Amino acid sequence: MALQGLAVLALWRAPLRLKARLIAAYAAAALMFAPWLIYALPGMVNKINAGAITGYLNSIATTPAGIAQAADLLTAGQPALGLGLLALAVGIAWRGRTAFEMVAARVVLAAGAGTVTAMLLVNLRIGIVSERTLTAAVPALALSFAVGAGVLPARGRSVLVGALVAWAILTPQNVIPRLNSDLVAQTVAAGWSPGDFVLLETGFDDMAFAYELETVLPDLDRRIFPSFYEYDYPDDSAMLADLEAALAREERVWLVYWNVPPRLAGMLEQRGYTRVHTGRVPVGINDPLYRLYPEVEVSLFVHPRTPAEPRVFGGLFALTDAVVPAQVAVGGTLHVDLVWQVDDLPDRDYTVGLFVLDAEGRTRAEHFGPPPENPTSQWPVREMIFDRHSIDLPADLMPGTYSVLAVVYYYETVDAPLQVEGEPNLVIGAFEVVDP
Repeated sequence: MALQGLAVLALWRAPLRLKARLIAAYAAAALMFAPWLIYALPGMVNKINAGAITGYLNSIATTPAGIAQAADLLTAGQPALGLGLLALAVGIAWRGRTAFEMVAARVVLAAGAGTVTAMLLVNLRIGIVSERTLTAAVPALALSFAVGAGVLPARGRSVLVGALVAWAILTPQNVIPRLNSDLVAQTVAAGWSPGDFVLLETGFDDMAFAYELETVLPDLDRRIFPSFYEYDYPDDSAMLADLEAALAREERVWLVYWNVPPRLAGMLEQRGYTRVHTGRVPVGINDPLYRLYPEVEVSLFVHPRTPAEPRVFGGLFALTDAVVPAQVAVGGTLHVDLVWQVDDLPDRDYTVGLFVLDAEGRTRAEHFGPPPENPTSQWPVREMIFDRHSIDLPADLMPGTYSVLAVVYYYETVDAPLQVEGEPNLVIGAFEVVDP
């Protein structure tokens, strides 16, 4: 932009008064840009010197192979043709028919090929050359190609440029592969309950994942915590202090992890959380960054409460915790998490039934578990056993308060469930159906 402005001032045949206005406009633009430079530039320089910023993970190195890769990207896979057009443009810049033509060609070349050259030189110190950053130079570089093509005869020029444009359209270059953040959000939403804490550990992509989560999760006690501190905090320690305070009251935490060195899972485990479920969402193709991190990891961590006296069913199954969400949207899914412990290995496979009851005691929904791959006869002794029940609520279940009843029985003696505190069942909690 600066080069173009200087060229205009030198070649524009206009009164000094109009040129002064142009200079004033550039000065005003620089003035508006200055606060950002004053704020950001020293911090960037300090981080580069400290090694905190070392470039993109998928940056293209300034090597013969890297330059060839960049040239292939910038010329739509036709580097020989692109270099030929640049050579013709250099010829015009060196010996054009008029002074105006030479200066214009030099400005265009400086903005296009000059920008790419400068990026490759800076890239020797810090990796800034990647598919994403190179796209910034494409418009000016295309103008450089156009300057070179202008030397050719009109008919041949039309055929050559048309073929190049058609080739570029038919063979698109892979610049920014799609990040499947929407699929990740849907994965979280499939098991999320109002009140669950969602912790993002995806670097500067936290905002992309947060946006998709806010799109699919109902606004019912929704808490999403981006951990990339530069968005909201002065430093990393301030973010961690805020996170520590938030975790002090959370029982269920969803951790979305991708693209950064892992650390928050270890932090959760040190605070007493246990990872009870992990899902993986494939993300991206044909990109070096995605090859390093080909999947987004979605994990559920729980922090069971330790009651003074667990509720024991039939002297066999100790229910140490039951997490029932406070709210569920109309027609939604109620996710109830039970935490069990057995002191002796059960000799048979029992069924755990959960029933949603209305104010009149009528059953409105139900779910039976545990799943076949985790039968009670194989539960580990004296260990925490996580047992999730996802109950689909009927669409006509009206807003109101409902209770959740738990029953444990053997299939041959359904009418004689295991006793708990002298009763055949236990109310483990209540929730409210709301219309968000």
